[in-house]
Amino acid sequence: MLRQRRPRLAALLFPLFLGGSLLFIGAWFALRQVGAPLPGIEAMWPVFPTLVGAAFLLGFLLQPRNYGLVLPGTITLLVGLFFFAFTLGPLDWRQMEQLWPIFPLIVGLSFVTMWVASLFRYWGLLVPGFLGIATGVLGLSLTVTPLGEVVGMVGWPVVFLASGASLVLVATLTFVLRALRLLGGRT
Repeated sequence: MLRQRRPRLAALLFPLFLGGSLLFIGAWFALRQVGAPLPGIEAMWPVFPTLVGAAFLLGFLLQPRNYGLVLPGTITLLVGLFFFAFTLGPLDWRQMEQLWPIFPLIVGLSFVTMWVASLFRYWGLLVPGFLGIATGVLGLSLTVTPLGEVVGMVGWPVVFLASGASLVLVATLTFVLRALRLLGGRT
């Protein structure tokens, strides 16, 4: 009996969400036409990706087994909210040069959110999740902190050389430890 009620709930909630969103947008346009002091479309356009993201997430809430809706829902919702910080909030578009790492951070967080939504089943989602988060955090640390100036002074070759050396060291240690384990098992 519970299974029969869920599709009815989904059939009711999604049109309510869509209709409510259209009513909100229509009322906003109508109030702007009669001269209400509301922000213009140049400030309010992020409502569209925000609503799309919310619709995807609502779809997931109505069909929890379809966790694939969480990735596009989280990405578009967070990107829309991020853009609102530029159009309505404290950020200025000229800051995008420093804040671009927010985008890989959002994608990484979205993959982790999808992993949580899958009830921690698909561990492979953590790889792009942590890569995106690491890229975003590293990028922000280089663009909005004094560390970026230090890296600029020292130069990118040092960053690449240090990263490459650490990867080679880890790979070499892993190889040596496996070889020792194999040799230890033969005696």
